[in-house]
Amino acid sequence: MLCSHLNIFSWSPTVALILVQGAATSTYAATSPQLVGKSGAYLQDCKVAQPNAQAQDAELAKKLWTITEQQIDEALARVQ
Repeated sequence: MLCSHLNIFSWSPTVALILVQGAATSTYAATSPQLVGKSGAYLQDCKVAQPNAQAQDAELAKKLWTITEQQIDEALARVQ
């Protein structure tokens, strides 16, 4: 269990609360019956939300994909 490895209960209450809040939307996405059939939805604060314009920019997505592939290739070349 993740909590036993991190021992979050020994941390300050504020840090532990931030971790729980940070996991809330991911947990909601993974377990909510309200999201059945909504694969790929953007979520924010445990709700389906509209992503910003940059997140919907197809050309920017292509550039990001290309840069990511290049960086992965470079990283793999260094370890081989």
